[in-house]
Amino acid sequence: MQMKLYINKTDARYMPKDIEQVGETITSLYLKDETNVVDPIILLDDFPTGINYCYLDLFDRYYYLTNVEMLNGLFQTTWHVDVLQSFQTDITNQSVIAKRCENIDYIDYYLQDSEFKADQYTKDQYLQFTGASAFDKTKSEYILAVMGTGGDTPDSGEIDVKIINPESDPVNIGGTIGQYETDPPTPPTPPT
Repeated sequence: MQMKLYINKTDARYMPKDIEQVGETITSLYLKDETNVVDPIILLDDFPTGINYCYLDLFDRYYYLTNVEMLNGLFQTTWHVDVLQSFQTDITNQSVIAKRCENIDYIDYYLQDSEFKADQYTKDQYLQFTGASAFDKTKSEYILAVMGTGGDTPDSGEIDVKIINPESDPVNIGGTIGQYETDPPTPPTPPT
């Protein structure tokens, strides 16, 4: 088994790590009897100061230093696996749909996310036509207005449709759409 000692300057949440190898690869090391792959305990003859990271070829993993003690003339070092660095290639080769992302440029607005607060407000646009007629009465021009559940209709449980032909009176299908007798209401101000 071989061990490479490093100084790690990177936060645990990031990969790849900015690591600098210290000294030569260590070959004289001993695994403590009661140890495991996730949190190995390794006995070393010598342990340079400032070390906080290592690579063990036996487990093919990178580790953070969690504790150092002197035990019968040997350095007993306790380590904890760094899964991000150990499996960096596998992680970066994945095709995934990320549920959350801290960079707003990468947010997929089509995925439902209760943590991401989108601006939700109704945008009503009212256009006022000027002149003799907004329509060319020599052509068959129609306007189809549809309002569904949750709209400003008297009974918002049904879909209301109005077809308007400029040559005749409006025809209502499935209910009525409220008409403004005077000026239209002021649209709501979007939240900031």
